[in-house]
Amino acid sequence: GRFIFHESLTSGIAIVPALIGLFAVPQVVEMMEDSHVIFERVKVQIKEGLLGKVIKKHVHYLRTLTIGSILGTIIGVIPGAGAQVAGLMAYDQVKKMDKNPERFGTGDPEGVCASECANNATVAPACIPLLTLSIPGSPTAAVLLGGLLIQGLLPGPELFTKNADITYPFIIGMFLAQFFMFGFGILASRYTHVVSNVPNYMMFGTVMILCVFGSYCVQNSFDDVLIMFSLGALMLLFKKLGIPSAPIVLGIILGPLAEENFLRGRLIANTDVGLWQYFFSGTLNQVLIGLCVLSLASSARSALPAGPRPGSPASKRRPPMPREFAAAVVMTLIIAFFAFQLDGPQDEQSLLVPRFLLYLMAACNLGQYVQAFLHHRQKIDAIMTLKGYPLKRVGILCLLTVLYIGVLEIAGFYLSSFVYMIVVSLIAQPMQVTPAGVGKRILVSFACIGFLYLLFTVALTVQIPKGFMPF
Repeated sequence: GRFIFHESLTSGIAIVPALIGLFAVPQVVEMMEDSHVIFERVKVQIKEGLLGKVIKKHVHYLRTLTIGSILGTIIGVIPGAGAQVAGLMAYDQVKKMDKNPERFGTGDPEGVCASECANNATVAPACIPLLTLSIPGSPTAAVLLGGLLIQGLLPGPELFTKNADITYPFIIGMFLAQFFMFGFGILASRYTHVVSNVPNYMMFGTVMILCVFGSYCVQNSFDDVLIMFSLGALMLLFKKLGIPSAPIVLGIILGPLAEENFLRGRLIANTDVGLWQYFFSGTLNQVLIGLCVLSLASSARSALPAGPRPGSPASKRRPPMPREFAAAVVMTLIIAFFAFQLDGPQDEQSLLVPRFLLYLMAACNLGQYVQAFLHHRQKIDAIMTLKGYPLKRVGILCLLTVLYIGVLEIAGFYLSSFVYMIVVSLIAQPMQVTPAGVGKRILVSFACIGFLYLLFTVALTVQIPKGFMPF
């Protein structure tokens, strides 16, 4: 097969371990960096009428809600796209259309509103291809399809005629579920603030353990844990270079779908009207291609430097190490690495899409160098520096994490997680270690691992590797 560098990649990259590695692991390292900081405890006071104020505030986000709803509905109908794609695309489009896009990524509520609105909007449309064509539009819809088939119900036109007594209550039930979810969310919001009071030196170990268990339980495969950790380590480097994770996620999710459908369309085109006419003729094709070109042009224009303001510190100094240039060099090395892998004996059909993508990546990489050069000339580069970075503490904690991943199968998930959680919390805590502190860490770690044992082994009956543990 193509690009199988390790046996863990034989079956490809699963979406859930990839998402965990790209988003959660870098966040764990950020918590390691701030593990010595003791934050002030958050005291939440329930105020009357707060819900009404929140609803009124969302009136100002009417444009954002509209964009998220429309994109979520359209993407929800497309099988395989999913809520992740809708959330990322809605966030990206709202950011592009905003007058102050730099505020996105700083915790601004409008960014959360865009992605969550699109995320929620995909749920019902995913059932359209499910109920009419037997094609699930999301993993949840696939589960529903299995439930319908178990009951002897075959999705299609007859589902709305012969089995209307089941289909329409099902649709009405989904509608009513939204109100029940709203009520549950309002009640639960009174207590979720407790999580913010957990210190970082206890939180990051817990999150890392949850990442491991969550990645493993997708396919009961330790290979997914290795993929999760590897992508997380790669994303750490990308994050320091300013390379976002959202395009990588879109590539992992949409890449197989795009390749499969392109090859199918190419096969049909070669036996019919030809490749060019098949893909580029027709009103719908041309409209979609035009929208893609406009979106790319808008992104390229927004990436061009506007120049620093006169008298600003950025206009008086030239950074010694432009971050954008370093990111371009890293991408060049990645392109060269994959290009070298294409030299081996491969099926010509299987190399068609990878070659096209490498050419496209090379063109984008050239654009990176141009952008870095323009920014460098205008003296607005970001500086790459490790000054003040807690390298020693983060390095020790990262080495312990690597060791933890390495002994998981040998010592078992539960025992190794228990020891890992105690050790990293003691090393990372800023206070002096006392016997009472050690006892507290052991008690908290035992409670967390015990909960995971009851959840995964007892309740969900997941076959978690136990190593040399007797139970």
